[in-house]
Amino acid sequence: MAKVYVYTREVRDVDYPAGLAQSVHFASDNPESGGKQPWNRDYGILFASGIITEKNTICPMGVKNPKVFKTDDECLKMGRWMNHPRESQFYGRLRT
Repeated sequence: MAKVYVYTREVRDVDYPAGLAQSVHFASDNPESGGKQPWNRDYGILFASGIITEKNTICPMGVKNPKVFKTDDECLKMGRWMNHPRESQFYGRLRT
């Protein structure tokens, strides 16, 4: 059975800024290479909504330590959003 991996990437100011790197990325086992096969060319798939600042610019939000787990109510939940002014706990929910 193949595993699905959920992760963020390292921020690289030159070519992969925080708004992209701190999105949710997925990969799965690659039986041919024995390694992991990133999905979507290792580009983020799920993004946190940004905040519009007082200067009318977008402040991207990101995800910290994304994890996917199933709850008793048959929902999938994921990670904690970060870069929020109150660092609130917000979990994405997906009914299975």
